[in-house]
Amino acid sequence: MKKIFKNNYLLLAFAVISLGVFAAPEPPPPGVKGSSAFPPPPPPPGLPINKELVFLLVAGVALGKYTTYKYIKTKKTSV
Repeated sequence: MKKIFKNNYLLLAFAVISLGVFAAPEPPPPGVKGSSAFPPPPPPPGLPINKELVFLLVAGVALGKYTTYKYIKTKKTSV
């Protein structure tokens, strides 16, 4: 039988991440601290923008462009 995961740590990490992603948290019962009988008010209209997410997006695009530039430059010098 062919091994799918070469390392047991990869399999363990995959299992833990899968459990975390697919586990649906249950809302706390009424009367517990932090819960209320009424749902929270809806968010204001519009899309909230996190500064951290914008930074990560810009950093990812910059890294991708730099990696592409470096790859193309290496290919041109090897040809």
